[in-house]
Amino acid sequence: MKVAIVRGPSLNPWEMQSYAPLVSKVDLVAVGSTRGQYDLSQTKIPLKRLTCPGEYAGVIPRGISFLYAVLGDPQMLIGFDRFVEGFDIVHTAETGSYYSLQAVRAKEKGLVKRVVISVWETIPFLGEKNVLRREHQQEVRKKADWFLAVTERAKQGLIAEGVRSQKITVIPMGVDVTRFTPRKSQIANRKSQLLRKTRGFRENDFVVLFVGRLVREKGVYELVEAARRIAKSRDYRAEGRAIRFVFVGEGPEWMGLRKEVKRLGLEELVSLRPGEPFERMPEILRSSDVLVLPSLPTSGWEEQFGMVLVEAMASGVPIIASRTGAIPEVVGRAGMIVEPGDSGALSDAILRVFKDRQLRQELVRKGRERARLRYDGRKIASRIASMYEDILRLS
Repeated sequence: MKVAIVRGPSLNPWEMQSYAPLVSKVDLVAVGSTRGQYDLSQTKIPLKRLTCPGEYAGVIPRGISFLYAVLGDPQMLIGFDRFVEGFDIVHTAETGSYYSLQAVRAKEKGLVKRVVISVWETIPFLGEKNVLRREHQQEVRKKADWFLAVTERAKQGLIAEGVRSQKITVIPMGVDVTRFTPRKSQIANRKSQLLRKTRGFRENDFVVLFVGRLVREKGVYELVEAARRIAKSRDYRAEGRAIRFVFVGEGPEWMGLRKEVKRLGLEELVSLRPGEPFERMPEILRSSDVLVLPSLPTSGWEEQFGMVLVEAMASGVPIIASRTGAIPEVVGRAGMIVEPGDSGALSDAILRVFKDRQLRQELVRKGRERARLRYDGRKIASRIASMYEDILRLS
């Protein structure tokens, strides 16, 4: 079986954890773009890079807007047909990606046998105010052979858009549970302690970790406000420990957050750190005591999955997250869920996890068990392989 996983500029290492175990069973290649957004140097999957005009249009005034006007989406891949010819399955992502349109049209030309579309998006008909994009998405939904929805919420969105439920398989994304592991061994503990020291923390500090893009919809200002409330309550010290907040990521709100932390006098409690390579994420998670993802829904976005949630569960890190998008579905009962935008509830949840050792242990146990049963990348890969085999048997 010859399979191309096509993600263009969005090809990323965390999603590839669910496909890497297939390399020994399937003739597999991951198709990205020449510039790409993410470091893929450590991926175990063979890579092919194609030119994406959208990656160069940004240097031209209104270049991206022009591509949306003439293509409906800027993620066209040059040489796509030539490369995918002869593949049994071309597996793309999202119905609105131009390379998904290229895939179903390549199938029409007889170049590939089957097209599968992964769907993370949870908001039906998003982006379809653009008439051309709407036409393209309708064409993709009609002509694709199968859809892999990463959550039940994404499946319901597809059904709302007119896709028959019989053509949708729900398979979540997985993580490498041999890399994302709890802090157990002496080596792991030493690495965790060293990482804390390099960030200016004491060994016994209680680290509240945020990982993600520094944008308003990730709830980053609400987390800073929660830190202010905790500092004001004087409850951030207990049993010789002190709470420290660490933001790991980059984005347009970096300077705004820095100014807000300074304005509120929280420099002792809050630390902003630049984005880290994906390869360091297991160590970063193991060096923390709780992961917080306080995402906020907007009219055009909600949390579609939250890979860091699964990575934290696998790493034995308790989770506090907001009730938005697919977060409750992904976390289940393995984390504490608060209402989005409620910084008071957020601070209360952090303090509760900080003070209650039994609660922390229970969240760690439930999270690790959920990751092992639902999100083991090897099991996910096996389910995807079975789906591929079933699709090839379609008449």
